[in-house]
Amino acid sequence: MLINSNKLSSFLNNFPPEIKLALVYGYDEGQISIILQELQKSLSQGITEIEVKNFDYAAIKTDMNLLYEEAAIRSLFCAQKIIIIDNCKDSFDISILAKIASMNNKVFTILRATELKKTCKLVKFFEKESYCLGIPCYKEEVGAIVDYIKNFFHQQNIKYEQQVPSMIASLAPANRLILRNELEKLLLYKHPATEITMDDVHAVFTPEGELLIDELCLGIGLHKKELLQNFLCRIDAFSGEFMLIVRSLQNYFLKALAVKTLIEQKNNSISQVIAGLNPPVFFKQRDGLARVVQSNSAKELKSTLRALLRLEKQGKQSSITHGLLLGKFLLEYT
Repeated sequence: MLINSNKLSSFLNNFPPEIKLALVYGYDEGQISIILQELQKSLSQGITEIEVKNFDYAAIKTDMNLLYEEAAIRSLFCAQKIIIIDNCKDSFDISILAKIASMNNKVFTILRATELKKTCKLVKFFEKESYCLGIPCYKEEVGAIVDYIKNFFHQQNIKYEQQVPSMIASLAPANRLILRNELEKLLLYKHPATEITMDDVHAVFTPEGELLIDELCLGIGLHKKELLQNFLCRIDAFSGEFMLIVRSLQNYFLKALAVKTLIEQKNNSISQVIAGLNPPVFFKQRDGLARVVQSNSAKELKSTLRALLRLEKQGKQSSITHGLLLGKFLLEYT
């Protein structure tokens, strides 16, 4: 069966146990990532141990038995196994999928694809079979984006002025992953948030409020003088967003430390760990985060976090302007 992505949440509340395969496809990569996260969350409800295996279609397409063998391995310790196959094409061997669906109640297989036509063989297979779920992810209408924004604030117990959701929908990209990052940035800016106003939206979503946080994180994490100097040249324009910058940096380096710790504990590859983060890391940010993790020890990442905590404390207590405090902090990394 096929189900519209904006109706998935209600569908997952009564997830049919006979469904063993899912195809998530379309051009909205942010929406795809969020749906994968929702699927994994639904499949793991009430389960303490779950195993997730990731494959790339290019690596297994010449020998699809690798996929079948992985599905056949039953774990004594995990009550649920999820197999995720990235970058799938229409040439996918459908017969293997049928065999996997019939063999093991503990295995759920998810195919992820961006370059599939709505009329292709693979999509038609998922549309027809009762044990399959197809979820198309294409650019959403403004009304659906507005509803998503309202639901986000509702889940966070945040009040907002009446025009706020519509204004955000008009300013932000129609991509749920980017949009959620921007909404989280808005909450960081307003922390502790009680009510979001139109002034808050303009401060964060208009060009004047774009902070180039990714560039700043890479500059600090990789000691890239040119990236930090680029920000320092414009620091006066961002001094009013001091706390947003500091908390965004703290979140980034907490994430980097979590990746470093998981690599050491589970002996997984860095790409596997980053792909499994929750909330997911946007694709364009993954390479940069991986470089920061590889370039720093756990001790160095903890040191940067302690420095950021001191910077936040200084910002709250010191009479020195925020621009000077931030500039002094960044100069230590040039």
